[in-house]
Amino acid sequence: MNNPLKNPQIRTLWKTVLGCAILVWIAYGLRFSTFNMLAVRITDDLGIARSAFTLSITFRFIAAFLISLVFGKLVARLGIPACLMIGLAATAIGEFIFSRGSSLPVFYLAGTVSGIGYALASNPLAVLIVNRRFDTGRGLIMGATSAVSGLGQALFNPVVGLLATSWGWRSVYLCSTVLVFVFGILIVMLLRADERYCDAGGCDLDIKSDAHAPGLTAREAARTPQFWFLLLTALFIGIAASGSYLIFPSHAQQDGLSLLFVTSVIGVSMPVGNIVGKLIFGASTDRLGAGRAALIPFGANLIGLIAALIMAPQYAIIAVVASVGIGFGISAPNLVPSLWVSDLFGRKDAATILGYVMAMVMVGSAAAMPLANLIFERAGSYDPALRLQAVLVGAILLMTLTVLRKKPAID
Repeated sequence: MNNPLKNPQIRTLWKTVLGCAILVWIAYGLRFSTFNMLAVRITDDLGIARSAFTLSITFRFIAAFLISLVFGKLVARLGIPACLMIGLAATAIGEFIFSRGSSLPVFYLAGTVSGIGYALASNPLAVLIVNRRFDTGRGLIMGATSAVSGLGQALFNPVVGLLATSWGWRSVYLCSTVLVFVFGILIVMLLRADERYCDAGGCDLDIKSDAHAPGLTAREAARTPQFWFLLLTALFIGIAASGSYLIFPSHAQQDGLSLLFVTSVIGVSMPVGNIVGKLIFGASTDRLGAGRAALIPFGANLIGLIAALIMAPQYAIIAVVASVGIGFGISAPNLVPSLWVSDLFGRKDAATILGYVMAMVMVGSAAAMPLANLIFERAGSYDPALRLQAVLVGAILLMTLTVLRKKPAID
């Protein structure tokens, strides 16, 4: 009887999914678990204004924005494996600097270094790897990849609470540094295969690069309204979807929920929503297209924001509903734009176009948390920031229904 694990297509599938899943977890789940779960604890411990401390994530997104602008060129010149290793190294170094931080300049340096890793070793790179290895079912594969990363986040969030409570927040960042280093080696081993395009029947040796794949160049895409609306949507995604995910744990603690409840209950329910949302969105993309399928995470994000606005400590179930909805929508900042690009513009110049789109996500994300915390310090509540995010998610839904569900013509 043939061993299915010896089938080259099956080996390519499970290695790609597992390697990309760990990569996405490190990029989003692990690093944002350490940051958004510990922001209150770190600022209280060091006596730093929360808006000033969260500028470190602004530095992360600014660095990621600059790298994203040349992401396509870096991939073309250095190749995916080199970009992957540089990104993982920067991620580990950034987490270690966070563990040693006691002043704002050190935290800002950590955010900047971490941002390089965020741009080079995260979902956009995972999407390129999947696009280069599979011709069909890419949405489902990326959904599964991101969902597995959400599972890792659900398992890690309680560890954040336990370590922070027992040994302090620095121990969490040291643990994160070790995990990035160890799992980074595993990722490189799983994804070190060549970059040939593959489909269900094996690798197609005639397709050597993205330039030979169907699709539009970046210059051709820029002549379509979908391109500019996608950039605007990406900006709103960074402010609203990233912002709601980042500030919700602080909002919940500010509303009277304990750190232990936030890290154990909400810290699990948000990733569970994330897992389910990414699976549903990925599978729906293959059937409906990324435009229509995007209504699912954005709709859930809006419901989560509304629940966050009305929740109270005595009604903890509403906080869980809010966390699931916001977690459901966290596929928006990374998975949705990535699949939108390949769905709307094809694979010919996907790395370049995706770099531009993710750069706009970074701009919005860079402003989201400091703006929310500045509003908090002025208003004494996160409610105004959550209302702004709800309005922007509504705008995203409108653009999704009108412009982004229509594909431009591809020769």
